Amino acid sequence: MTGFDREGLEDFIHSGEKSPPPVFVGRRDVLDDIFRTARLCWKKDGHHLPGNTRIIHGAPGAGKSAILNELEARSLAADAELGGPRVLALSNVELETDLSAVLAAVAEAGTATPHRWTGLVEAVTGKVGSVGAFGFSIGLVNRTTAQPAPASLARLPREGWTAPVVIAVDEAQRMVPGPGTPPSLFLQKIHDASSGLPLTLVLAGLGDTPQRVRDMGLTRVAKMHGIGRLAAAEVREVMLGFCGHFGIEIDDHEERLIALAGSSEGWPRHLHCAQEALGRALLAPGCDGKLDRVSDWASLDEESHQLRIRYYRAQRSAMMKDCDLLVAAVMRDFEDGVSKSRITDLIAARASIPEGEGSGWKLPSGLSPHDLMEEMVHQGVLQEREDDTFHIPIPSFRNFLIQAGGLDSD
Repeated sequence: MTGFDREGLEDFIHSGEKSPPPVFVGRRDVLDDIFRTARLCWKKDGHHLPGNTRIIHGAPGAGKSAILNELEARSLAADAELGGPRVLALSNVELETDLSAVLAAVAEAGTATPHRWTGLVEAVTGKVGSVGAFGFSIGLVNRTTAQPAPASLARLPREGWTAPVVIAVDEAQRMVPGPGTPPSLFLQKIHDASSGLPLTLVLAGLGDTPQRVRDMGLTRVAKMHGIGRLAAAEVREVMLGFCGHFGIEIDDHEERLIALAGSSEGWPRHLHCAQEALGRALLAPGCDGKLDRVSDWASLDEESHQLRIRYYRAQRSAMMKDCDLLVAAVMRDFEDGVSKSRITDLIAARASIPEGEGSGWKLPSGLSPHDLMEEMVHQGVLQEREDDTFHIPIPSFRNFLIQAGGLDSD
């Protein structure tokens, strides 16, 4: 404890909910599985083992980006370890617009002196011309002369690799579907382990990411990690770690901290709401980071609650608002563990019941029950399990949607 970090706490609040968490808690099974897979791929015969793809999916605010940040932090810490996995973080935009630079970045990540791999695509952009790799070619125009650039990398080198590489793509649900596109071919080669390189693919995105991945032709077995709420012990670790990170003395206020986080249901985004409310109170004049000087914990609870409601409103898409009564009825009658077809049947049934005379009971023009079901998955209302059944990951979001439609949640 080195004293209250006012500036750091101000930066945390200013950065908003997209900022990485001050402390990373949980998800050890996901992290360990990915690095174990990468190390297996590094073994002599592992280069040709398919099934090395890992899909991390969940509702908005589940902490998918935080997992990728932690993967990279672990890879940096493991640089001194011979053959320690390296993480190359990519965006869907880089895959679709700078694939030639991506190929060069992959090669450099596997062979060059260890350094921070994020931003490597930008660093090598323009240095590679027409690339033939992974069994297909990409022609680029020289960025300075507007003339076809000569091929400077005939194929990704298989010699000289010093470590396996984890290729991690965030916001994977935004990737353009279609098995024949260059990004799809690139990912398929890694997924099928047909490149002969020690590569592991990690795709992180919203709840519809598994279907998007299938649409891109990655049809062979890939392990899915559906992420959601943290356990009670992890919630406690988050709140205590938050205080420790910013130099906030806990003293005898641990019980109050845990109570403030209690309404989060263990959901990472909601924990951020609790931390933001607490942080604002600690930055108030006269408080100076002292929990003893926080006089109104009930107001903190209310502020945290309002931040959650603001998040729920943002997640209720235009389609869901247009049929708010229908969505409310589906949420009210939803049963855990049902299949996709059962959900679409439920939507169709509730859209046709006698009480559904108002416009809020009708599907928007041109849309089907399946379309609404897919939208609810994309917005984090529903989440698919590995056994192809669905559940509601955020119970309080369900209650919000029921109440927004004017129905009784009981």
